[in-house]
Amino acid sequence: MLKLFDLCRAAGTCRFLVLKRGRSCRKRSRRADGQRKGVAMNTGQDKYAVVPYPKLRRVLEIMYPAVKRKPMIHGLLEVDVSRARAHLREQKAKTGEALSFTAFLIACLAQAVEEHKALQASRQGSKHLILFEEVDVLTYIERGEAGHSLPMPSIIRAANHKTVREIHHEIRAAQVQDVAKAAVGFKLVQYLPIFLFRFLLWMLGRDPQQMKKYVGTVALSAVGMFGKGAGWGIPPATQ
Repeated sequence: MLKLFDLCRAAGTCRFLVLKRGRSCRKRSRRADGQRKGVAMNTGQDKYAVVPYPKLRRVLEIMYPAVKRKPMIHGLLEVDVSRARAHLREQKAKTGEALSFTAFLIACLAQAVEEHKALQASRQGSKHLILFEEVDVLTYIERGEAGHSLPMPSIIRAANHKTVREIHHEIRAAQVQDVAKAAVGFKLVQYLPIFLFRFLLWMLGRDPQQMKKYVGTVALSAVGMFGKGAGWGIPPATQ
């Protein structure tokens, strides 16, 4: 008799929890409607604004845990770039065009990898390495209007065969590109379930050709594009 009473009480509790969760879901749905519209809220205590959470950041949020398990060795070093800066200033005085310092760094990185291809080697199975001839450099470029900008991935293809000026023009073109066009490759994965998206990332990591296509062969972060001052940025590795 006691067991039957406990079961009935447990069933009533579960029913209450289901009803309560249903109400909270409806409340959350109404909050989501407000988030999509970006409305200002006033609860009587604090004033705040609800703004949409960018879909691209949701994709990156899923990607980062998938790559953080890669074995990494971090090394920090300091390089004197006074001569490089002076050369870029001279070019600006002669031509009136201010070349991107990030473009200069990408060109240097690509030439260094060109001389040591093992730096961009990719595993194929357990017995082979793939050494690509082209150096595809992945970097992040700020896109969008002021206050609504996002750092979005951009790949400089065959950077080891391009000049600083050519790379500079690609970066400038990417900076003014519409965010919707730049994120066209993310439209499909935005609606995938998390477990399926992680499975696709795992499959991508096993195919060097697809890795090169979507994330390049090496990467270069560009903290200077998004702020001022000095600092060290160590992003998670995708290669």
